[in-house]
Amino acid sequence: MELRLLKSKLFKRVSATYQRALHNPAKVQEDLLKHILHHNRETAYGRKYGFAAIKSIEEFQEKVPVVTYDDLFPYVECMLQGMRNVLVKDKVVFFATTSGTTSKPKLIPVTNVRKQQLQQELLLWLSFMAKRGLLKGIRGKTLYFAGPFREEVSMGGTLMGSISGYMAWKSPVWAKSKLVVPPEFYNEMDFDKKTRMIALKALATRNITQIGFAAPIEAILFFDYVKKHKRSLLKELERLGKNHRVRQLAKLTDFSPGRIWPRLSLINCIKSETNMPYLEVVEEKVGLPGLVIRDPGIFASEGRLTLGITDHDRAGVLVAQENFFEFMELAGEVYKAPVTIEKVKRGRKYKVILTTQEGLYRYDIGDVVEVVDFKGKLPVVRFVQRDNFLNIVGEFSPENQLLAAMDAVAGRLGVSYEGYTFIPYTRDLERRPCYEVLLEPKGDLDDEEVRRLMRELDKELVSRIQDYRQMRQEFGRLGHLRVSLVRRGSYELLAREQLSRSGQPKPVRVAKDASFRDRFAIEKEFFAG
Repeated sequence: MELRLLKSKLFKRVSATYQRALHNPAKVQEDLLKHILHHNRETAYGRKYGFAAIKSIEEFQEKVPVVTYDDLFPYVECMLQGMRNVLVKDKVVFFATTSGTTSKPKLIPVTNVRKQQLQQELLLWLSFMAKRGLLKGIRGKTLYFAGPFREEVSMGGTLMGSISGYMAWKSPVWAKSKLVVPPEFYNEMDFDKKTRMIALKALATRNITQIGFAAPIEAILFFDYVKKHKRSLLKELERLGKNHRVRQLAKLTDFSPGRIWPRLSLINCIKSETNMPYLEVVEEKVGLPGLVIRDPGIFASEGRLTLGITDHDRAGVLVAQENFFEFMELAGEVYKAPVTIEKVKRGRKYKVILTTQEGLYRYDIGDVVEVVDFKGKLPVVRFVQRDNFLNIVGEFSPENQLLAAMDAVAGRLGVSYEGYTFIPYTRDLERRPCYEVLLEPKGDLDDEEVRRLMRELDKELVSRIQDYRQMRQEFGRLGHLRVSLVRRGSYELLAREQLSRSGQPKPVRVAKDASFRDRFAIEKEFFAG
């Protein structure tokens, strides 16, 4: 089937479009932007910013502002009520919810364009895998983990939920036929029940050759569940009439994924800095030599940025044929004016500004990427960080520096943890605000060990982040960092909640909203003075 698809007329059209982007991305981007503006010129947003009169990229940048979700929310509210022609001409068929640090998710409009883009992406990926001799990983069945695509329904009657589940639900027939788990299973909101439903489907299927997930913790939790509940799962499979498969599984003395699914050869997972240590655990648990782990590229609720069809282990090629990109170079802690795709340089870091075919125009997605290479003339980029800072009193402490400080101190002191989060602490208005670290350690820490961690971490931030040092020492606006220990199991519970709600458990290492603290039961608080 795979080879037939690669000989189809559809693939030839998709490949031709991609080849044009490889050879002349600037022209492809210019044409795409003109199409987006012309198509949406009569929307409320298009009329406000004069889309019909914009004739060039330069005019677009002059007339249309860079925006965040907060700027677009009034428009989204109208769309949620069923209003048409607000941000986009095409009918909005879905609102993708994004997991964040606050209780209210962002709601991103999705049209049928996304379904068309998915089919094109899958065909390009299939072609790449064929050229690299990796088709055996996709000739069998795929065990894919995703979130619920039916969380709620808007006032206007539009589904709202996880983009990962929605994409599985709306995937082409040939791709959906390979999924072990029916997409409807993802809508089960009880995490344990959903895990059991998926486990039964997966155990009944011997020919699983590929596993896909957003975060390795999903696979780790799943593998552990299957091993722990082996006896009851096999009994249930027997009741379901899967006797032959039960006899196969019952013979296994080693109930590891590699023994359960011996043809497993491919794993798709984002190879972020956070994920890499967990991927090592996944490899160890699978226990199969020659297991290939591929990064599928950067995909967000707002749209795809890159596709993992390069030989770079943790980088992907920009999808210039799908979305219009602008790039703001990161120079120190300041961003330069946006430039277009042909002006980016290898080795430079940029914040991505995204214009999509689904109603986002010059949208600050918050992702910072680094250009590591070029494929043809298309930039190949890797994810660096989410553009996330803590800022209480005018300081800008970048997320990556906060994480690096924690890693350095924890490494020196030999402290390991299940999870942690930096948040602003502003509860005591009689004291200077400060940073608070919510911490769930592995094992026990005595009070003096926690206090030492607190002192060393504050010193590390002073040495690493100039703004923090200035606000702590020179301006005296920030108080000493504090640490609060949370109840055991809190971060696993958070991951389970994210899996149930969005299908994408993202470690929340920095939360700008102090109310994030309310999600946890605080066992003990430590503060200086």
